[in-house]
Amino acid sequence: MLLSRLLLWLLARRGGSAARVTQAKLERAALVVTSCSALASCHEPLQRTECDQLLDHYTEKLVRSENPRVAPHVVVEKQRLAKDLARREPMFEYDRCNEDVSRSQYDCAMAASDVDSIERCLTR
Repeated sequence: MLLSRLLLWLLARRGGSAARVTQAKLERAALVVTSCSALASCHEPLQRTECDQLLDHYTEKLVRSENPRVAPHVVVEKQRLAKDLARREPMFEYDRCNEDVSRSQYDCAMAASDVDSIERCLTR
């Protein structure tokens, strides 16, 4: 649930004309990431830094998918905003990240080169 809510927020908050959010994208993000909780395995849990890295990785790929030429400082700012929001808002359940995402999902997602691949990893 944590990542689905955060990703929905990220999708909805992207600015600029190239960042139009479709209902299908919102629904896909919600479905994909919500599924993580039910599929998490019992392997070594993620560390807090790994949850941050996963969120950073997804945020970067998401921002760059909308604008491949986005300035690096914009990506860094979006990553900061995403982490700040995740930590600040209880509804995102960020403290459950290490319970909701399995080690194998994390490894797969971190090796993924685009948003669709990350989402596929998180639904395995």
